[in-house]
Amino acid sequence: MSLQGEALRVHRDMLNIEAPPFYRRTTGFTGRINRWHTNYFSPPGFHVIENGSMPTDAPDRSHALERKVLNLITPETRCSSHYFWGIVRQFRLDDRALDDIIREGITRTFDQDKAVLEAQQRALGPDPDSVVFPVSIRVDAGPIQGRKLVQSYIASEAGAAIDSSVRELAKV
Repeated sequence: MSLQGEALRVHRDMLNIEAPPFYRRTTGFTGRINRWHTNYFSPPGFHVIENGSMPTDAPDRSHALERKVLNLITPETRCSSHYFWGIVRQFRLDDRALDDIIREGITRTFDQDKAVLEAQQRALGPDPDSVVFPVSIRVDAGPIQGRKLVQSYIASEAGAAIDSSVRELAKV
């Protein structure tokens, strides 16, 4: 995990693993693969996931199939958000059947995630900032750092708004 400018970067390699069913369907890889995910989060709510995979016996990444998942999250209320996403890939660009397979697979995954996120939000209640998260595991490091980054932006904007109000009052 690292901070690059104003973006948080989290990277994970998964080497010599069984290709998950969705990967087998979309890439045609049937054996073991090397897979990676690099996540970039830029406040207030832009998240890009770069991921790729290739057979373990491929000589280099020029044999990889790569995708980018683009996510934009914008608040609706204190406890709800609008979530926009898209995906791009650099392989089989004219394959409309593959477009449908990917769209359906990701929609199914997002619908599952949505159910979990809504349950978490109900558990957090109307004031999520008052909740203490007593347990975190290694995989939580990126999201926790992302929350801290957003909180620092909110605090900075609040300070700027206060400074601006004080300057306006000083003119009176």
